[in-house]
Amino acid sequence: MLNVDLDHLLIGGSDLEATAEWFAELSGVTPAFGGKHPNLGTANYLVSLGAGRYLELIGSIPGEKPRALGKAFSDFPTPQLFWFATATEKLSTHSVALKNLGVVTAGPFAGSRLSSDGKELTWEILEFGQHEFGGCLPFMIDWGKTPHPSVTIQPAVSFHTFEVAHPRARRLQEIYRSLGLDVNIQEGNSRLELTLDTPRGSIVLSGTGSMPWFQGSRHGVFNSQ
Repeated sequence: MLNVDLDHLLIGGSDLEATAEWFAELSGVTPAFGGKHPNLGTANYLVSLGAGRYLELIGSIPGEKPRALGKAFSDFPTPQLFWFATATEKLSTHSVALKNLGVVTAGPFAGSRLSSDGKELTWEILEFGQHEFGGCLPFMIDWGKTPHPSVTIQPAVSFHTFEVAHPRARRLQEIYRSLGLDVNIQEGNSRLELTLDTPRGSIVLSGTGSMPWFQGSRHGVFNSQ
């Protein structure tokens, strides 16, 4: 039985600094600057949710040409939860299992960013191509020897629940089960919903998981222009 763990959840916003300020006002916790993705034209802020999980606030870097992922944030009128990642050390094994299930995979792709102290962090990512689930279908990440981001910053909020809704919930659940992913999924309009416990009480972060720039692509978001 293959198993993956919920690794991190992504909040996108048209203005990265404003998104970090929005989260600080909402939760009472100031996100830590993570660093820049040199090949994507994006940067991020991070919030630890405890060992093994974190929240990533991501946006374009002003003055730099963004790739596909960065371009999408200009269409977000407000910060929103749009995708999530699962962690595994068996990207190739999962790729084979998913292909047997009829799911097209893209990658693995090498990724990196420069931390706030100038150190390079590296990882590998496996994505799924040609599907209709948008951000309701996660990408997979293997951190290799890189320390997990959740342990590099002090946790100040706690993970409570994460739920997914989609019109084709049964098919999505089949894929989740093949991955060994334990996430509650309901049938309904496409939606991602994360509940956190913060110094200012329980907060809910949500989004539709809409990623129109990625639909039908055979190329990964992290490897496309």
